[in-house]
Amino acid sequence: MKARAILHIDMDAFFAAIEQLRRPELRGKPVVVGGDGNPRSRAVVSTASYEARVFGIRSAMPMREALRLCPQAIFLPVDFAAYEAVSARLMALLREITPLVQPVSLDEAFLDATECAAAAEEIARTLKARIRGDLGLTASVGVAPNKLLAKIASDMHKPDGLTIITAERAAEMLAPLPVSRLWGVGPKAEARLREIGITTIGDLARVPEERLVETFGGAWGRMLAEHARGIDDSPVETHREPKSMSRETTFERDIQDQETLRGVLREMSDDLAGWLRESGYGARTVTVKVRFGDFTTVTRSLTMPEAVDDAPAIFEIAGRLMARVEWSEAAWVSAVERSTLHKSGTSPGAASVTAAERRTLHRSGTSLEAESVSAVERQALHQRGTSPGAEPASAATRNTLQGVARASEAESVIAVERHASHRGRTRRVRLVGLRVAGLIASGTAPSRPGGPAGAGNRPEQTSLFPTSSPADEP
Repeated sequence: MKARAILHIDMDAFFAAIEQLRRPELRGKPVVVGGDGNPRSRAVVSTASYEARVFGIRSAMPMREALRLCPQAIFLPVDFAAYEAVSARLMALLREITPLVQPVSLDEAFLDATECAAAAEEIARTLKARIRGDLGLTASVGVAPNKLLAKIASDMHKPDGLTIITAERAAEMLAPLPVSRLWGVGPKAEARLREIGITTIGDLARVPEERLVETFGGAWGRMLAEHARGIDDSPVETHREPKSMSRETTFERDIQDQETLRGVLREMSDDLAGWLRESGYGARTVTVKVRFGDFTTVTRSLTMPEAVDDAPAIFEIAGRLMARVEWSEAAWVSAVERSTLHKSGTSPGAASVTAAERRTLHRSGTSLEAESVSAVERQALHQRGTSPGAEPASAATRNTLQGVARASEAESVIAVERHASHRGRTRRVRLVGLRVAGLIASGTAPSRPGGPAGAGNRPEQTSLFPTSSPADEP
């Protein structure tokens, strides 16, 4: 059986390189592409030229941070139409080599060159030359026996690199690399691995698969064991069914106006519905995401028995989900307190939590009625099974409340102090997003959400900020 030959093509600083190609005067200068090109906006960096990366600028970094790192950088708006046009030419060029091309993004693709007459290295060099000659751009190429290794290889000598990882040298070349180079190992997974002494792919490869399965579960544990050893049997897929589609908007200033939010949600619903119809899909799951001014992020999802593909239905569902977000600062503070106390091992009732809150407010100089605090203290002691008399109760209850306050002080008390003076105010929104998932082929999508009475068929909310929050769905 012929050994597999997989190539990974990764264009170098694609968006920025196209801008430098269109405007030769930008060559050799730090170029940052993101949002509308305003470095003082809340947009993030889409791509930075290698000249800008020297200053520490990276993709997904806030534009304001990029400006701080490199004030002399040239900031440009994203021009997706131009980038998509170049990407189409790139993919056509790749398909001249083999029809087995799997686009990953506008600037990235896998090729299966196993059945090609030429050797994989020769094909890689030919492609690099064609990309430079036909498109005026550079690409880094990885060649390996599978997709995982080819992807890792293309990133090893950027920009304009060509790296070959053979089956015989895979273990040697992978060993010193950080474990984050592996698919599925993001920041959280990397932190978990670091906790057990694993920082490199070599460290991970030395751990028995049984231990990884025991620690991380069956599927992920086995995947980690295989990938650490350079094993990946996934095929190059020329057509992949989409799993979801989403839209997000970050506001220039935090907002509270629900009409603005409604307008943004309606635009997103229209956009996603258009994509669904054009792509021939319906969506069973709708998710909204809200990021508040303090960077707290909340998501709410709803899955219907049948799919939807029209804007009114998506917008209606999104409105219901938004109504289940805790918009009141008072409600949010209460939720933070309860969550923190629960993590600390304390399981107070509503009155006990309020006692911790009152204790904090007392520290900040806010006067409290002794009688109401006493009632709360008695309730807290009752839950612990304590039945003190009148005088002993005073000392015992004070100790109880001090314990509750100490348990919650790290997070809950801070939250109370920060927000106690803003009770009843609506939280400000920094970002709102809408996602459709659970995609199925269209033809079965009704125009309105269906299903039995319940969460999916509640009466339409008239306000995104209800005065009393319905039970929400995480």
